Amino acid sequence: MMQIAVTQKMAKELRKEIQPADAVDIPDIYRWHMNVFTFRRRKSVLLLNDATGLNMILLGLKREQFDNIDQVIMGSLRELLRVLEIDQDIIEDMMQAGKEIVYTKTHNRTAIGRMVELKKVCDIFYEDETFEQIDAVQLNIRNNEQIFLNLKHSYPLEAFKKYFEENK
Repeated sequence: MMQIAVTQKMAKELRKEIQPADAVDIPDIYRWHMNVFTFRRRKSVLLLNDATGLNMILLGLKREQFDNIDQVIMGSLRELLRVLEIDQDIIEDMMQAGKEIVYTKTHNRTAIGRMVELKKVCDIFYEDETFEQIDAVQLNIRNNEQIFLNLKHSYPLEAFKKYFEENK
């Protein structure tokens, strides 16, 4: 099972039932936060792992993709983990967890702060590029190699890998 805590703006886009934050009891590695934001006048989604800061930005989503958000998230997450060269067993573990997704209210101010920071970094880093010029794969690779000072292992990608090394 995977828990995705959503902001109020995201909850409106999803049109799904949102559970209380304590509705599920699962390891932190399967807990995520998600927000919708406007990037170059297009709706985009930022998904961030609570335990490691691993993150993914989905640019320019349409209504149909919001209506099928579970499949969009899991397909995109699989691709992100593959691009980041995560071990296949870990990818399959995450895909198995994502077969059931529970949407809850937000509960982690640190995760929300990280999402705000990532959005600001994207705005600054890509301020001179049009939407069409932005390479979403490179954006997500770069974001996962960015330092978060409040992470045990400063970089989200490093923290994600270390989590599975330490919790096998």
